[in-house]
Amino acid sequence: MLRRFIDSTQTNDFSWARPNRRFLSSGAWFPGQSANTINHLVIAVDTSGSIDDKALVAFASEVNGAFGDGGIDKISVLYSDTEIHRVEEFVAGDELDMRPEGGGGTAFSEVFRWIAQNASDASATIFFTDLEVFDFGEEPAMPVMWAVYGDTRKFEELSARTPFGESISIMEGSAS
Repeated sequence: MLRRFIDSTQTNDFSWARPNRRFLSSGAWFPGQSANTINHLVIAVDTSGSIDDKALVAFASEVNGAFGDGGIDKISVLYSDTEIHRVEEFVAGDELDMRPEGGGGTAFSEVFRWIAQNASDASATIFFTDLEVFDFGEEPAMPVMWAVYGDTRKFEELSARTPFGESISIMEGSAS
């Protein structure tokens, strides 16, 4: 589901360098579609005390798979509980190695404030969290996916509280 979300934020453009093959046999040349990559993806990681290392490993594995597919040029990873503790930048070809810092409470407003000020070129945000939060902050001008880790029995209740974005459940021990 993470890859589908990332793919849906990619844009298509038309290019004369890749003509539309459907019309070539009739001698007509029309531009074909070419997929553009996501230039910049923001990954926000909830590093409050309730997120464990096992969960981060599963999440990082999924993001690495999407990053390795070559559809993303740059990733900014923000580690945050009630404040941002670290920001890391990765570019295509890098291995995404998540090293979280934090362990306090949970508030997302600083993350979305940072995005508005520092990542206005980002195409999407994926927020890895348990959604045990009441301060979501301001909605950014890009799609947001809440990758929710934890007890799946609480997923519907927690995801119903999100004021914006789309939620997916990442079950304990595996990433979906």
